[in-house]
Amino acid sequence: MKMIHWRGFWIVLAGLLAGHGLLFINATFILRCINGMHTPWLDLVMVWSTRLVQAPLIIFLFVLIGVFVNKRGFVLSLISFTVAGLSAQALKRFVFSDRLRPHAVLDYETWHRVEGFALAENFSFPSGHSAVAFAIALSVVVSAASKAVKGIALCIALLIGFSRMYLLMHFYHDVFAGMLLGLLSAGIVYRLLGRYLRHAFWGAPLHHGIFPRSHKSQ
Repeated sequence: MKMIHWRGFWIVLAGLLAGHGLLFINATFILRCINGMHTPWLDLVMVWSTRLVQAPLIIFLFVLIGVFVNKRGFVLSLISFTVAGLSAQALKRFVFSDRLRPHAVLDYETWHRVEGFALAENFSFPSGHSAVAFAIALSVVVSAASKAVKGIALCIALLIGFSRMYLLMHFYHDVFAGMLLGLLSAGIVYRLLGRYLRHAFWGAPLHHGIFPRSHKSQ
């Protein structure tokens, strides 16, 4: 398995540093800027984006990873998703249980709300959606050979994190913490299991070997 190139490492590091810088900006101001971008078509995009890591769409997403990336990506994504999701829920409920979501602290008369989208009030920190989204994205990045696929995976993760703020489900610091948790979870899973998934079997698509090959008549 190829190691992540140093150029990619520096790009990710620069992104993290830039993201960290936004933590010093008022969280409500950031939320106002993002929520103020609302349009009817963007409402639809954000709702479906945030649902990508929820059942039943997440099952379809795992299958896509297995088919268009490989078995390695499928296994790493599934395990990283589980680790990141459970970690986020544990932190939400047992460590930061007093952190409220935007819905509980903001005056919604001046904010845009997507009609029909239910809003929660508790367990805001960290963002579980962002955690699992970036855990899956990093799993794809270390498994895929195509730069396009890697880029798409990261863009989808960013879109999901953005959607959590657009839909007023999380503040920026919730999403940033979720991103870090997801990257850490996937990194640990890859570190522990990556060496066991180097065989060519794991580099093949998920459906490879399931459907028998057709033999030409002699």
